[in-house]
Amino acid sequence: MHILRQIQDAIGRGERATPISVGLKEREFQEMDDEGLFKLYRSLDDTEALSIYRFEGISEKALGMLAEASQVHPVSRASRICRALGIGLWDLVKVGAGGVLGWYLKRYFG
Repeated sequence: MHILRQIQDAIGRGERATPISVGLKEREFQEMDDEGLFKLYRSLDDTEALSIYRFEGISEKALGMLAEASQVHPVSRASRICRALGIGLWDLVKVGAGGVLGWYLKRYFG
């Protein structure tokens, strides 16, 4: 997923990304190409095997994988409890600060 996001970001920035520039090894590149996860074009500027390919875009299948991976996962019970405790403690701090402010205003201005 990380590689697909890097490819998508590079294309979005208008870069002429190569497999090497996004960190793909030759074996990973072959596997992902066999699955049809991206669209390629050949550039004969370079002589290195992976440098002759440039990414044109990512396929619908890859976009679906990225969308599925970025879905929000359910929040755990522990995180809900910690959040509720944090909110409750913050409310106590606000009440205390309001009491001190009220006392100060009454003493010096009231």
